[in-house]
Amino acid sequence: MSTSSPRWLLPTSYDFPFPLFRELPPDVVQIAKNGVIHAVDHVVLPPPPVGRQLTLFPQVFSTLLLAYEKTDFVSFVHGLSINGSTVFAPSNHAFAKLGPRANAFLFNTDTGLKYLKAILKYHIVANTTLYSDALYKNADGPGSDLDGGEDAETDVPARHTHVDLPTLLGDTSVAVDITRWAAFTRIRVNSYVPVTIQDGVAKNGVVHVVGRVLIPPHKHPKNKDSWAGGEIEVEELKERLADYVDGGRGKDPITEL
Repeated sequence: MSTSSPRWLLPTSYDFPFPLFRELPPDVVQIAKNGVIHAVDHVVLPPPPVGRQLTLFPQVFSTLLLAYEKTDFVSFVHGLSINGSTVFAPSNHAFAKLGPRANAFLFNTDTGLKYLKAILKYHIVANTTLYSDALYKNADGPGSDLDGGEDAETDVPARHTHVDLPTLLGDTSVAVDITRWAAFTRIRVNSYVPVTIQDGVAKNGVVHVVGRVLIPPHKHPKNKDSWAGGEIEVEELKERLADYVDGGRGKDPITEL
């Protein structure tokens, strides 16, 4: 975010019980002629990339990491031109909510792995970084609903805002609603999926932990969209993703699965 003068983070030897990256109390903020100095209680290091962060918490993301491994998803992502990203990371508990039949299909069958890879694509927004209070768009990538032909930053207004973000899954988008009141912020995806941990800063974007696995809505109006994020039948799963899986009604416009 832009400021009128630079801000400097000065490590100190004080032993304050604050987490990494948090500033010390205002009484150790020093106003300088050419900026502002904030004393901090740790040496500030750049955050690791998204993938590396997820591997640090296997007790939370082991199922997601297994999905990446089984679908060779890391190689797929590294083959794309991405500058900044928003990653919605489902926890182990989120995958468990899909139910045993859906998980067995996704992880233990050759056909299911194609659908699993499609689901993983639906959790990543390329070239747009959405925090709870700011939205950054890279002009070189596919746009969100921001205007302008160059890199842009937009503050997320107070109270409520809605934004549709294009994912890696063909022409699908995720609908994100951010509600802010005083010091409280709530983020929901596709109306019903809660973001349980917000704004995980990464070297290549931001991570939001979601309480349910994101699955695209029915593309065909004749199908009633009644699923609300709980246990899902295999046939329901296949219907929702058929247009994006090789061998379904269509193929993924970005790449063959």
